[in-house]
Amino acid sequence: MNTRGVVHTLEDHFPLALKLLTADLGAKEGRFVLERMSAARYAVGERVVREGRFADALYYVIKGRLEASVEADGHRLGLAEIVTGEWIGEMTFVEPAPASATVTCLEPAVLLRMRNADITELCDENPAACATLLTRICQALAERLVLTGSGMLEQVADTEYRVAVPDATAPSMVERLLRLFWRQP
Repeated sequence: MNTRGVVHTLEDHFPLALKLLTADLGAKEGRFVLERMSAARYAVGERVVREGRFADALYYVIKGRLEASVEADGHRLGLAEIVTGEWIGEMTFVEPAPASATVTCLEPAVLLRMRNADITELCDENPAACATLLTRICQALAERLVLTGSGMLEQVADTEYRVAVPDATAPSMVERLLRLFWRQP
């Protein structure tokens, strides 16, 4: 599959998101990773991943805002908001399995998708890029687990609950990355 044109178009429209994705990689490795990903647009309300269904891809949010949620005792539980620069389906990179949550678009979104076969190809052909990507994904997973584990349930409607994060004013992962790479206050 020739994705060179897609990569060029993404670079023109979403340079910051791509810079965050490839920040730890050299130019060659960054291009290598991007060429193994395909771009897709999703509409408001569209589900990218469904809880319990086999997950066969890793996603990177180029643009948009999404929500991860689960069903518990007939109630929808909002777990986390996912924004530009964050991952969806991180466990797929480690071990393909059924999705642990449903991810739904809260606004129009553009995602990069890397199928399991592409992940295997990346790891076989460029172990250094694979290791860098795996490190970043593990960091994102750890952060997500800490945030989810430190929250408390709060009821937001008769049948809707969500995880309340104790310090909602803390900078997001994307904000911290921006500060790190661009020395913004």
